[in-house]
Amino acid sequence: MPENMPKNMFARLLGTLPVLFLASCASVPDLPAETRVAMPSASWPERPDFSADNAADIGITRFPASAAMWRFAFSRAYRASDHNAAVRYAKKLVALGSGLSQPVLEYLAAHMDAEELAALQAAVKINEKTAERSRVVATIKSPPRLVEALAMMDDGRILLSSVVSGGIFINDGGTVKRWTRADMNNGWSHLGLVADHQRNLVWAAAAKVGPSPQREAYFTGLIGYDLLTGVEKYRLPSTEMEKTSPGDLMLAGDGTVYLADAGNGAIYKCAPGCDILSVVLRPGILRSPQGMVMTREGKALIVSDYSYGLARVDLGAGSVEQITAPEGIAIDGIDGLYGDDAMLIAIQNGQTPARITHFVLSDDGRHVKCAHIIEKAHASWEEPTNGELLGDKFYYISNAQWPKFEKGGAVKQGQSLRPTQIRAIDLQNMPHICA
Repeated sequence: MPENMPKNMFARLLGTLPVLFLASCASVPDLPAETRVAMPSASWPERPDFSADNAADIGITRFPASAAMWRFAFSRAYRASDHNAAVRYAKKLVALGSGLSQPVLEYLAAHMDAEELAALQAAVKINEKTAERSRVVATIKSPPRLVEALAMMDDGRILLSSVVSGGIFINDGGTVKRWTRADMNNGWSHLGLVADHQRNLVWAAAAKVGPSPQREAYFTGLIGYDLLTGVEKYRLPSTEMEKTSPGDLMLAGDGTVYLADAGNGAIYKCAPGCDILSVVLRPGILRSPQGMVMTREGKALIVSDYSYGLARVDLGAGSVEQITAPEGIAIDGIDGLYGDDAMLIAIQNGQTPARITHFVLSDDGRHVKCAHIIEKAHASWEEPTNGELLGDKFYYISNAQWPKFEKGGAVKQGQSLRPTQIRAIDLQNMPHICA
């Protein structure tokens, strides 16, 4: 996660509000109004100005499938002692699948009748129930520290990007060693990671983020490595863009690599043979783009804007549309995103509790029809982040442990690191239709 992304999106807004959620990888507070860019299409709503008195109403109206917006509305009502509104917003959060902390439940108990409260508590209990179906396929002991993304090799080995240790490591049958030379890339933090087996390339996003170790200089952008040797072949900077902080990557079938910039909201691409990054979506439209997938016809990207939901970016027109969802389905808080518009697999580490969700989309890919929870509140999780979908198998990092690191990469006092787990889920029997 980029350096300007605090673990609680609304930490500066909630003040002394009782902890409503413990989202492990939440997004940023919004850009000041004067820095925003005019929208290219009315289909993607303008973000609320959180300093405005009506920000909560605007947020839940424009982004009704965003649990983050309903959390913000709850916080505003709580701080204004508007208890009736706070109860309404809490009910909406629970209807979206959220859990509630004990302090919030105690607050609500003072403003709800016994029958109403009992129904809410029962729903919260269901929402917080664990759902587990994955198995451990690899256990990675430190180093590397703070593993953010993985890429599967054809022979079963696993490449791992590291934020704190820097560069890329490889897990070979339980033995983990550095795959890229630390002296070659100065130990820069690596985030997103994809392997292009057809062209023998590995692409990695590099950026300086909060836990990045102190270095004299940092490269920010896209790095390409030889898949067979780990030798660097390409270095494509994004530093011409303001507030750049590239993170997630997506590889298209034609070899084009797409790069999401969580720092300024832009999306870049590098087609095979490129020598510079080209802009797919200019900064300021999306707030914090994360995971991306290509639609089946190859004409649009589906992108997670972390705090707001799913966007459809038309690659030809450059327009952005809001993907809608029915009542009761939250489509925000998505870090990793995989598949296509036929089967969308999302790591929602910004939800409470965290979950891995399968979204079924409409035929045109513009509407979520239903959602199936694959895993939720797994006992071994400490912030699932990114993974890779290979056929009917989904591999993912289950415990990146971002909150345990100080700025600069030191482990926080009183914290201890666990080995990183790579888990796999068999999706063969996953339903692809809505009841």
